[in-house]
Amino acid sequence: MQAYPWLFAIKKTPGPDDIVVPIPPNFAPPVGKVTATAEAKALVAYLLSLKQLPIPGFAEAGGPEHPAGAPRALSVQGSALYATHCASCHGPNGEGVPGVFPPMKGDPVVIDKDPARHVGIVLFGLKGGAINGVHYGAEMPEHGDELSDAEIAAVVNHERTSWGNSAPVVTPRDVAEIRKKGKL
Repeated sequence: MQAYPWLFAIKKTPGPDDIVVPIPPNFAPPVGKVTATAEAKALVAYLLSLKQLPIPGFAEAGGPEHPAGAPRALSVQGSALYATHCASCHGPNGEGVPGVFPPMKGDPVVIDKDPARHVGIVLFGLKGGAINGVHYGAEMPEHGDELSDAEIAAVVNHERTSWGNSAPVVTPRDVAEIRKKGKL
């Protein structure tokens, strides 16, 4: 597929309303982050407005779902971030891998009314201990150094509102407060 560079901009410090495009480190710019332009957002909105038949595996991964009242672009960003950073372990359907990676679907931490522990785990990672009485072989890496507060909020909201989960969503400000407090 050909490149469409006019649909993206490189910003040294993206703002809270910018949608940062996840780029593999070996392809990322040396300074700054790739963000979607207004034209890219309009194109995505148009494509999403088309009444396409569901793509197997995409709907279950939260493609059309988004938090009530949240802009559609944030849902798309959360879904993309989940696909890039989380799905390889927790699965595209949030079901995890028994004994290795915990599920996101129906997980008490993910659906808890208080999102602090969920956000803290995404920010700071988790090693050891049991989740729902099960010990998992792999540890959760921290993502606080690579993802912004807005990106953490987007992926957490995706997890909290996908696969039948229905939990209160978070804002980038909520994530910033938890980040300031440090590891749980």
